Amino acid sequence: MAQTGYNSGINQASPQSALHVKGLGATSSTSTFQTENSSGQSSLFIQDDGKIGVGTKTPAYQLDLQGSSASAGLFNQFRLGNAFTATNNNGAQLLFGANRSTSGYTNVAGVSGIITDISQGAYKGALVFSTSNNGEPAERMRIDNVGNVTIGTSRTFYITPNYAGLDDIFAGALIQGSPNNNASEGLAMTTGSVYSGAKIGAMAYNGTNWKSVWETSNQANSDPYLLLMKNGGRVGVGVDNPTCVLDVAAPAAASGAESVFRFTVKDAGGGDYIKISNNSSTNGSFIPILESAVGNSNDVSLMLVGETSSTYDSGTNPLIQFDGRNTSNGYILNRPLFKWSNAGSSLMIMDAKGNLGVGTTPSANLHVLGSGVKTATYRSSYLVNSATTTTSNLVKYGLDIQSFGDWGSSANGLNIGLNVNVSGSALNYAANFQGVW
Repeated sequence: MAQTGYNSGINQASPQSALHVKGLGATSSTSTFQTENSSGQSSLFIQDDGKIGVGTKTPAYQLDLQGSSASAGLFNQFRLGNAFTATNNNGAQLLFGANRSTSGYTNVAGVSGIITDISQGAYKGALVFSTSNNGEPAERMRIDNVGNVTIGTSRTFYITPNYAGLDDIFAGALIQGSPNNNASEGLAMTTGSVYSGAKIGAMAYNGTNWKSVWETSNQANSDPYLLLMKNGGRVGVGVDNPTCVLDVAAPAAASGAESVFRFTVKDAGGGDYIKISNNSSTNGSFIPILESAVGNSNDVSLMLVGETSSTYDSGTNPLIQFDGRNTSNGYILNRPLFKWSNAGSSLMIMDAKGNLGVGTTPSANLHVLGSGVKTATYRSSYLVNSATTTTSNLVKYGLDIQSFGDWGSSANGLNIGLNVNVSGSALNYAANFQGVW
């Protein structure tokens, strides 16, 4: 032991402190200092590798605290405190540091415990988490005295457990942008409800009141839901009360087509899809259009397939049926039922009576209007109904063909008819028109 002035050294010839101890090694196999109680249990142990043990002779960390409580549960190991005169927001902080590129060691984060209300008999505490942003650590998150979680000093994220003020609909955790109901936005996540039908839900605060965004209850609001899940598995998107498994109401678009939904596959490159949109440009009107596209090949764009087993390949029920009707399930009497077109240009029309017109609006069961050198100048064929109910409307010639070129060269053309009105005449031929009523 050496002494220099008031400094004493153990294994140190030139002590630099009042007590300067130099270890015999530099690893965990040797120690510099230790204390024990009367039972031989270690109270403080310093290894030569710099690790300090409190309550242990084998510290595994730079500071290793070990103790034993009298019963199971939490054991108070140490306390950080601030004994300054009682002041709100006073406390102690545990700092975390690391080296930065050029200026050396700096504080990068901290956890502190503070007192937020020093009132006798009603004092309150909070836990504050801080991080550094090119400066000393500043508060980023706080847990208050009742467990509310605040993220951001402006309370951009605020959680209130067991909150029951959400339009009397939910009782659960409140997540919002401010710790009061005057927030401009927010979200409420709940796991309970004052209504027995609700199980879990989310609400948004619009500046006036809370409205449901997503829930599993039967409770409805005046504003449409962004997403609503109902008991029984019904899902509504933009709908207050979904009436089917998926009930979608797309928001009105300021311009362009309003799309309800669009399906595709990820590896299609965006060119292949099926979509339902609004084909009307008039406000308050919805004309659904089913659009399918194949933009990556010349494959079929849309296939409608009806399928059944060979066991049920019998009877008179059609495999695929197209049906038109009015809203009272009655017949369509005046307007056409179906239309086929190419880029908007009409090709074929079926009217309400089942008459089919090719290239024209039909006035008979089959009405074909063609054009070209090899077909007809005016009409290539005109088949009319010869099974009318009165003699005056009975068509004399059920098949009337008028054409030029291959069929004849007269001005009136060549006419062939099947006479169903004149007794004893099964086939009638004439060089001029015979199809009179």
